[in-house]
Amino acid sequence: MDQEAYEKALQELLDAGTDRRIAEGKAKRAGMIAARKKATGEA
Repeated sequence: MDQEAYEKALQELLDAGTDRRIAEGKAKRAGMIAARKKATGEA
């Protein structure tokens, strides 16, 4: 997982008032997508 993307997404969601459990799930998904893109050379 792309830790930097995870932390950034988590902070943005928490700042927007999203419940922590929901924010962590969405941030984890964002981190996995970012890592997959880096692995395939898209980003």
